[in-house]
Amino acid sequence: DETIELVVRYRVTQKYDQLHLTYHFKNEQGQKIFSCSGGTRCYPLEHQEGVYEQVLQIPANFLNWGSYFIDLYVVKNRSKAFLVEDDIISFTLGNRQQDLGTWMGREPGDVTPKFEVQERKIN
Repeated sequence: DETIELVVRYRVTQKYDQLHLTYHFKNEQGQKIFSCSGGTRCYPLEHQEGVYEQVLQIPANFLNWGSYFIDLYVVKNRSKAFLVEDDIISFTLGNRQQDLGTWMGREPGDVTPKFEVQERKIN
């Protein structure tokens, strides 16, 4: 029921006009369920030499319970992954505590996003 933070520190040894990290999330069967990157949206692609740190936040209750693995792709020029590290981290989430009498099973799928749903009486 808490946000998960993935912290990645990395060193850039030369200047790149376009460099970003992409994370591929896999379920316990090894199937890729989604990928994400903050490049261009959260940080500039241009990188000077130096040490960088990224903090990726996975919202609370976004992932269903089970085991997950994350692959890291380092991408230049928005198209070429020149470094791929499989399974940089793995973690297991347990079932949330539920009120007695409610659904106690696993929801279908690997993600359980909480979308805003509005309801109004129209008749």
